[in-house]
Amino acid sequence: PEFKVACELEINSIDDDLAGSASNAAKGLLAKNGGMIVLLIVVAVAAALLLGMRKLGLAGRLELVDIKIDYPFDADQAVVSKDHSTVIDDLTNSRNIRQVPPEQVQMNPFEWKTSEDKPAVNDMAVAEAERLRRQAEMRRKEIDETFKKLRLNSVMGGRVPVAQISGVLVREGDTVDEIFRVKSISGRSVVLSVDGREFTMTLGE
Repeated sequence: PEFKVACELEINSIDDDLAGSASNAAKGLLAKNGGMIVLLIVVAVAAALLLGMRKLGLAGRLELVDIKIDYPFDADQAVVSKDHSTVIDDLTNSRNIRQVPPEQVQMNPFEWKTSEDKPAVNDMAVAEAERLRRQAEMRRKEIDETFKKLRLNSVMGGRVPVAQISGVLVREGDTVDEIFRVKSISGRSVVLSVDGREFTMTLGE
């Protein structure tokens, strides 16, 4: 009896050890592959839902129907408004090419307008203005060339100042080369004037 009791105690101890080892192994396996198990469960549930939806659709016999919308227009029976008729006529006429009759063409778009369309200009006035302009230009050139040839030789002050220009003695108010008028004589310079212009001459220049 003592041996039997000892054996039973030993067997119970072994069973407890085996049960603990199995429980630990199951826990370790669940910890390692827990994510994979959850994924498999989700995939299985999704597949079951898709299969159920497919069966429901086939059971309801849903079909796509091609619906054509046609607007029959009968001019004899339909009531057509004035605006509708106007739009239809305009669309019809827009396809027709219209030519303008030659007698209604006012001008050739490929030709420049001639001077006949412009107001008449007094040619005599234009010619006279051009002549005066050329005359004034020639006068200006003549004055400039004459002034370049003049030389101030000396200046004498006093109550009546006198200057010698190109060897000729002149006083204020005199004329030089029949062009310039002596405007003033002072210090070492002489001022000549002509046609509203002034020219200054200085000794040594």
